[in-house]
Amino acid sequence: MFADILFNLPFDRKFTYSVPHSFSFIKKGDRVKVPFGSRNMTGIVLNVKENPDGIDDISKIKEILELYSPYFRMTEIQFELARRIWLYYLSGYGQAVHTVAGAYKDVRIKKQIFEINPENKILLNVNQNNAINQFMNTDKKTSLLYGVTGSGKTEVYFTIIEQFMQKNKQALYLLPEIALTPQIVKRFTDRFGEKVAVFNSKLSNGERNYALKSFRQGEIDLLIGTRSAVFLPAKHLGVIILDEEHESTFKQQDNPCYDTRTVAQWRGELENVKVIFGSATPSLESFKLSVSGDYEKIMLDKRGDGRKMPDVFLVDMAIEKKVSRNISRKMHEEIINTLQKKEQVLLFHNRRGFSSFQICKSCGEVIKCKNCDITLNYHKKINKLICHYCDFWKTPPKKCEKCNSEDFEFMGSGTEKIEEEIQDLFPKARIIRVDRDTSSSKNFYSDFYKKMINREFDIIIGTQMIGKGFDFPYVTLVGVLWADFILDFPDFRSAERTAQLLSQVAGRSGRARDGKVFIQTYAKDHYAILCAKDHNYPRFFGEEIERRKILKYPPFISFVRVVLTYKDKVFLENSIADITSMLKLEIGQEYFLGPAKAAVFFIKGMFRYNILFKINNNRKQVYEVIKKIKSKNPKIRFKIDVDPIDMM
Repeated sequence: MFADILFNLPFDRKFTYSVPHSFSFIKKGDRVKVPFGSRNMTGIVLNVKENPDGIDDISKIKEILELYSPYFRMTEIQFELARRIWLYYLSGYGQAVHTVAGAYKDVRIKKQIFEINPENKILLNVNQNNAINQFMNTDKKTSLLYGVTGSGKTEVYFTIIEQFMQKNKQALYLLPEIALTPQIVKRFTDRFGEKVAVFNSKLSNGERNYALKSFRQGEIDLLIGTRSAVFLPAKHLGVIILDEEHESTFKQQDNPCYDTRTVAQWRGELENVKVIFGSATPSLESFKLSVSGDYEKIMLDKRGDGRKMPDVFLVDMAIEKKVSRNISRKMHEEIINTLQKKEQVLLFHNRRGFSSFQICKSCGEVIKCKNCDITLNYHKKINKLICHYCDFWKTPPKKCEKCNSEDFEFMGSGTEKIEEEIQDLFPKARIIRVDRDTSSSKNFYSDFYKKMINREFDIIIGTQMIGKGFDFPYVTLVGVLWADFILDFPDFRSAERTAQLLSQVAGRSGRARDGKVFIQTYAKDHYAILCAKDHNYPRFFGEEIERRKILKYPPFISFVRVVLTYKDKVFLENSIADITSMLKLEIGQEYFLGPAKAAVFFIKGMFRYNILFKINNNRKQVYEVIKKIKSKNPKIRFKIDVDPIDMM
């Protein structure tokens, strides 16, 4: 017997191997280990046959070395998902198959153990019951649950999951990595006990294998997972819930650049299951489809306990006096008032580190990464300049390499700088900083949340890690220090991201008692900031969708972003000229944007160019042209991002 094997490579070729007698039960979809060149590689069996095609000397055919456990075997539905990803997202077929199959090691299964404290069911309000009934009774395959922060969406999900469990159906609940906190997991395990498994990248191989096997064999009723969990096979799937659906981390950034929302809908269609997207700040694409009636639109426009939304105040930093580099007088006064009431303060700043860059005051030279065309961020605690793209670091220089001056200054501010300022202003306050630099330990979030609930901290300073997924009952003041940060990005989604982030962060305030939000900004009249201030995301949608319509931007048209990367700048630019000419000739000038240097032109030792297509009915033509160009330019790395989220 022989088997055709697919590898995780950017082309569609299959390779034939012989099957040892001990593996005679091998089947399509099995995961195997085989010799490939000078190393051993993992592959997926595409088919099994008695004779190899087109190979005369079978003695030269290498033998399969290892066959993984049968619960790793891909299902026909998984193969169909891979086929759709291959065609829609223009990846290699082997890449698509391995993406769906997932990366596993055939190690001993380790059962996931949770500390379970059974909770009493919360009595749902009228709006929540109406939302559940609307979802369960709609004929539409996909629904959008638009609920303001604190509206009780999770309780709605609980009841929906229970109703499917009563029908002996399983539920798949997906969250972006940043929102999959111990708090969320505990709420589900307290409610559903040992019927739950979790799947994410932070688990051990044995724990991931447990989630895969138990969900596949119907031993658990609910799987909570991040992006790649959308591919896990189920025995009796009934519903897919995708919460915080607007989050960009649901979009894969490496080939194939699939969108979890799209894959979830494909899976819903293939397995005849319902899909529900949920968010307080839905993506424009999902909101538009709910407004047009393609999705069932379900509303939760009030907080679950009837408490009013927090009052939001804008602080105009162009005229407001400051008490430190980053803290306005008004913010300072409000923090004092909050601490006097023994309540908690959350300060949000979406940049980690101490300062944004180090500059020579004599000649203006900025210290940059040697591998990337960006400045190095200074981290004071470890006294290092660090690149947040490639992790290159160096100690701050004592002399300027350009003019030999020793007169340096650190510009900009990160969370570490904010922490220092707050400690100076409030020396008696108990302060914690939450960002990637402080939260690397495995149990950080569970320990952090317990201490927050026990009121062991007065002031929390952090990035978007603290802006979602947490419910802090004693936080009554949220301060946003630089609301304009994302607005300056060269990305047509910058206003959308600003409105979403501000609305989500503001929603952390006033969960159990009346709250306030202070937003420091230099753009107080921008519609994204004004809509966040008024808790009026539908108004933001109305304004933003008109701008997108005029510009013919998504969701009115699809984009394909092609990122061309190579180590030699001159070779890349010469190749770009030929590629551009071919594209314009075959696709047409009206669909073609670029080429242009990527916003970060040099990254990890490679130069990058962007080409952007607006496509409508010419999708197949564009795909064929790109395939032809890739084959003629084998040295250049192509990243094909269909419906891109990140334009940087």
